[in-house]
Amino acid sequence: MLLNHSSGLPGQQILGGMTLGAPYPDYAEHVVAAQAPQYLKFAPGTDVVYTNDGFSILEVLVKRVSGLSFTDYIQRNIFDVLGLRDSRCMSAPLPAGTFAVPDIGAGLPADFYINLYGTGGIFSSAADMAKFAAVFLQPGLLLSADSIQKMGQDQTARLFYPIFKSDGFRFGLGWDSARQPGMAAVGIDAWQKGGDLGFYGATMIVLPKEGLAAVVLGATNFGSSAAGAIAERVLLRALAERGRIAAMPQPAALRAAKAQAPDFRERAEIAGYYLGMPYSLTRAIFDGAGVLTIEQQQGDDWVPYFEKLEKRVDGWYSIDDAPVSVKFVRHAGKTFYVIRYPSGYEHYLAAAPLGQKFDLAPPMPGAWKARLGTKWLLSSDILQADDSVSPDNPFISPEELPEVPGYIAAVALDGPQVMKPIDGNTAAMWLTTPMAFSRDLKDLRVEAIGGISFLRFGAELYREAASVPSIGSGSTSVPMLKDSFGSELGQWFQLPADGQVAMAGAALWRLYSADFELIAAKHGDGSAAWPNATSEGGAAIEKAAAESVPGSAPADSRGAWLVVYPASPAGATISISE
Repeated sequence: MLLNHSSGLPGQQILGGMTLGAPYPDYAEHVVAAQAPQYLKFAPGTDVVYTNDGFSILEVLVKRVSGLSFTDYIQRNIFDVLGLRDSRCMSAPLPAGTFAVPDIGAGLPADFYINLYGTGGIFSSAADMAKFAAVFLQPGLLLSADSIQKMGQDQTARLFYPIFKSDGFRFGLGWDSARQPGMAAVGIDAWQKGGDLGFYGATMIVLPKEGLAAVVLGATNFGSSAAGAIAERVLLRALAERGRIAAMPQPAALRAAKAQAPDFRERAEIAGYYLGMPYSLTRAIFDGAGVLTIEQQQGDDWVPYFEKLEKRVDGWYSIDDAPVSVKFVRHAGKTFYVIRYPSGYEHYLAAAPLGQKFDLAPPMPGAWKARLGTKWLLSSDILQADDSVSPDNPFISPEELPEVPGYIAAVALDGPQVMKPIDGNTAAMWLTTPMAFSRDLKDLRVEAIGGISFLRFGAELYREAASVPSIGSGSTSVPMLKDSFGSELGQWFQLPADGQVAMAGAALWRLYSADFELIAAKHGDGSAAWPNATSEGGAAIEKAAAESVPGSAPADSRGAWLVVYPASPAGATISISE
């Protein structure tokens, strides 16, 4: 279930996945620990939704069974056995000149580390990946024939699968598709695995009965979809040259004939707001003639995504001079927004449900109404290295989703989330879109620890800002505080308008201005000074924040924010001089 995405795990734990200054080899162990306070999104074995955490947990399983770290295990048992000399994890800096540097503005920092080893954080070359692909063509090279065959079985065949099957998401054991759609369209068996890191993209397609494979890797505005299109073209040409297919295939037919305009009942069922994850908020709108427009939220604006779509006799909506069709499928009382488009070499149509329609939510519980617009401060972090996102995202602020009252929106470390309140203390994940577009979900739950209110957002804890104590000149002891699962919590303090702080006995501390701009951060002892406000804009932001946090001090009396993680049970000491 961890390999075929049917485990029901809620999503990817991003904290610690990418760090600055030093690698974080315990990321996968952190992922395992992070499951303890969370809830499954569906019963195991009943649905399939892509999740990276399954692979991270398997990384730990390899360590437990073999006694070796995952990086050592794959080095000895895969890289060394196959002679993959250009393949490695980022457990140390990559030597200059050994990797493609993506063009992403300032580029990757020199001390940037990708710690998602089991999830796909392996650097390799096309030549090495071709050697690895040969494993699935030559039984005994690394895997038995039985293992290879079982990995390539369609794992979705026996699983509950709302809407319909999509060849691109027929998960195998590790494979994204055990029925690669470009090859299936010409009657050839093939398996595919793709991967993306934002600035890198790769795809591997294996044709086990043909003795063929293709791997494509690229950097900078290059993803696994583009890699897959290249790989398909190469393989189709090889199949044509061998006579396995008669010729290169022709482009797929894009649409059916027009149908009568949808009736008012169908329009009412379709019209409304839809959500997909990673976060994408869209809305479907009909004009008076039954012509459909799909708009997508971009910042504060709604931008037409597909316009002038007319209903077709096969139930899809499309426009004559555009290649994309959309459809709305009702299943188990829910409506899903599905897209169909030419893919790969464009000789077939791929389809996937992109979003799920919002149900009408009950009125917002009073307890959640009281929390809207308030700040909650991140009190969970890794202590062995600097996470690449947490320092710049020190708080969340729950809001009611303006477009769909009754739902709560908040921006987590890995992006926006939308939850549905089910009582005064729980706002739950609710999406059930299969395949990939209800991935990485979180619940929002209220917890009390030591008499202090926290919001648990997925695995991370956030302390209510209104409860943070103020401290002044002199020394303050900071005892170690842990949650019920044994995770250490960062402890927050409000400091004077300006001054200097010295830390002793801290594993990690961070100092923020009044408007939460990072001033200083360090592992271990150190000191830093701060002013009252970083800018006129910062003062204005702080004034608004103070007004929104019940019990807050006036803006002109507020200074910096400090979060401290003690290094030992003996605690840490804060010394302040104004």
